[in-house]
Amino acid sequence: MAEKREFGRVAAIGVLLALASVAVYLAVLECGFTNYDDPSYVTDNLLVQAGLTWAGVGGAFTQHTGNWHPLTWLSHMLDCQLYGLNPAGHHLTSVFFHAANCVLLFLLLRSLTGAFWRSACVAAFFALHPLHVESVAWVSERKDVLSAFFGLLSLWAYGCYVEGQRLKSEIGSSKPEAPSLQSPARGITSRCLSRITHHASRITHHASILHPPSSIFYLLSLLCFALGLMSKPMLVSWPFVMLLLDFWPLGRFELDAKNLRLKTLSPLLVEKVPFFALAAASCAVTFLAQQAGGAVASLEHIPIRLRLINTAVDYCRYIWKLMWPVDLAVIYPYVYHWPPGVVAAAVTALAAVTAVAVWQHRQRPYLLAGWAWYLGMLVPVIGLVHVGNQSIADRYTYLPAIGLFLILAWGGAELAGACSRCRAAVTWGAAALLTACAVLTPLEVRHWQNTETLFRQALATTKNNFIAWNSLGFYYTEQRRLAEAADCFRAALAINPESPYAWSGSGRVLVEQKRYDEAIMNCQRALQLDSRVAEAHCTLGLALMARGQADKAIAEYSEALRLRADYALAHYNLANALARQGQYDQARDHYRASLRPDAGSADAHNNLAYLLAREGKLDEAVSEFRAALVWQPGLWQARYGLGDALARKGDYEAAAGEYAAVLKVRPNQASAYMQLGLIRGTQARLDEAAKAFSEALRLQPDNAPAQQHLAAIRRRQGKTNDPQTPGPR
Repeated sequence: MAEKREFGRVAAIGVLLALASVAVYLAVLECGFTNYDDPSYVTDNLLVQAGLTWAGVGGAFTQHTGNWHPLTWLSHMLDCQLYGLNPAGHHLTSVFFHAANCVLLFLLLRSLTGAFWRSACVAAFFALHPLHVESVAWVSERKDVLSAFFGLLSLWAYGCYVEGQRLKSEIGSSKPEAPSLQSPARGITSRCLSRITHHASRITHHASILHPPSSIFYLLSLLCFALGLMSKPMLVSWPFVMLLLDFWPLGRFELDAKNLRLKTLSPLLVEKVPFFALAAASCAVTFLAQQAGGAVASLEHIPIRLRLINTAVDYCRYIWKLMWPVDLAVIYPYVYHWPPGVVAAAVTALAAVTAVAVWQHRQRPYLLAGWAWYLGMLVPVIGLVHVGNQSIADRYTYLPAIGLFLILAWGGAELAGACSRCRAAVTWGAAALLTACAVLTPLEVRHWQNTETLFRQALATTKNNFIAWNSLGFYYTEQRRLAEAADCFRAALAINPESPYAWSGSGRVLVEQKRYDEAIMNCQRALQLDSRVAEAHCTLGLALMARGQADKAIAEYSEALRLRADYALAHYNLANALARQGQYDQARDHYRASLRPDAGSADAHNNLAYLLAREGKLDEAVSEFRAALVWQPGLWQARYGLGDALARKGDYEAAAGEYAAVLKVRPNQASAYMQLGLIRGTQARLDEAAKAFSEALRLQPDNAPAQQHLAAIRRRQGKTNDPQTPGPR
């Protein structure tokens, strides 16, 4: 009965944690994709958009964006298979994994420590804390919630393995000693001995049924750890976390305070050799991938002294953000100078907390375990090997924060046990903190509504954030808000004149404003800073094409595609350039390539349709014209081309309808009146034909074909033997 009651309590807390996690993140279902990594992960990624295919599975293990995480790629492919490019579905998957992680964390801590409410408190803070919004609300950060899911499963299996080892040891030590048959004092006959042996074997048999061999859980833990590394290499410090759990709460070794020697540690280290081997392999692969992508900062750019200073300060910055989670941002610019007083205070604080944790390791082992968890889990991302332009990132606290939550929950419980007043204060304090988190997290989620809201928040909460200005500038360019985009790029360059992306983005705005010479200079400046910026090559090609330098433009487009094979805009621009040079076959292929990552490009559908019509492939042309009109119903050129293709197929009435639709939006389009007049003449609807040709002549009085056709119609209307009016061209 007690077991059923306990199971009911555990299930109830698990359900509440899951529901609370979903509730605070409901608003994320209304958020869209952003232009910050989401294009390379989903919206511009051909392999991902194709869903789960054999080619995609193979590509997941070979492509990378600074990291090697094939399982993350597969999860994005599955989302595209299920939801297409509907962002709500992608967000829903991340929320599901976060909710699962909260429940897993609760079950894991309860099974390892036996503490019910303290474990629930840690899981609740993990579920509701605003600092975790970035990991859940950012589609590209799926790797956080996915790696945490497999990492927590790995720890659960490891706990089962340790329990199995302990049970095996207890069963082995509790075997009945075989009594001597010659011992009259015990009075045990051979029949009694047989019964004892039989019962002991039955106990061992039932224990093996209830608890599978511990090696199974060991292998399961290793497998889940490998899957976690294949989701995000952040888990490389997981073997050290296992050693921390061996210290507390599993109690598999102790620290000798007299000579600081670790007792019985060697077998535990040997036991984790396969885990360390996987972690080392993941470190090597990740470093090579990040270095190949140009994401690893050199020692010349960020000296080792500056890295050590930022490491000390950033550890404290993360703690402050966990304590006071306001003014959060998607990107925090790297800080190249800290006041000496700040550095000294950070080093002193870290040393003091570490000293207290070591000093209290016997009376309060959770202090050392939680503090070491926090410090150790942040090592891969604290900046000793610096990757990217950020100094810190909210997403990096997703797993490390668990260590501080452990200290908070167990320390609060110890304080609550001191007196009844303390218990009330701790209870109400925890409730207030969790309520504050539950209020702040949905507010933070709103900042992820779109690119503009996200980076406006970053600019409002940080200083000198040229990355935020850049991202906002690219967003405004896509929205055709060119003046605002230009202001953003100017602001970015004022902060960092060495930013190739700001120069490239500014060049794109200048192209849209038809200031081609300035655009060429800006793009060339961007490529001087970094020749691998595909966008700069593509924009430079546009400016060169506008200046009549087609060969140079084609070379730039080709270089952009060499750097980024699935770059839709480069394919489209190259197709336009090739078509102008009469290379229609190649142009057609590049139009089709541009439509694979960007099926909603009406212009690409329209231009491809004209090429197909030129080749006489009228059915395909009609299909492409109609696809263009689905995405842009007001594209009159597509309606005109569709009318032409339908007329050539003999579907005159449908063609006339398309030309009439063109004239509704382009009433001065003389060629549409000409085509309409030819169709009506072929249908012997002479009055309508004459009216159409008259309108064409009104717009173009020197239109000789219109004069000839109108004269022919008038002759037909007055004489029965007049020549036939030509049909549509």
